[in-house]
Amino acid sequence: MSAAAFGEIAEQLRRSTLQVRVDGGRIGQDSGVVWTGDGRIVSGAHVVTGPDIEIEFWDGEKSQATVLRRDTRGDLALLRVKRANMPVPKWADSSRLRSGEAVVAVGTPLG
Repeated sequence: MSAAAFGEIAEQLRRSTLQVRVDGGRIGQDSGVVWTGDGRIVSGAHVVTGPDIEIEFWDGEKSQATVLRRDTRGDLALLRVKRANMPVPKWADSSRLRSGEAVVAVGTPLG
């Protein structure tokens, strides 16, 4: 993957990657990713254990989130915020990857 291609991917994903804080970060913080454009976000279930969940978007805007589902075994949580038209990454089928292919993992758990 060329540096230019990597830079383009990173720029596209930057707007879909979010900061998740529970109780102002005192209980925990993690990254999240936009799952659907209508306000659904996926994050780690180990972090979203308290009632006060705040999402900070790439543009600095903040919003309260509610937990729709938690899967502690898979360590996934589905959250919802009241924000529309969020940028959704292009999802791919990981079962179609071949050994040696480049992948990109994105997150911002510590801001």
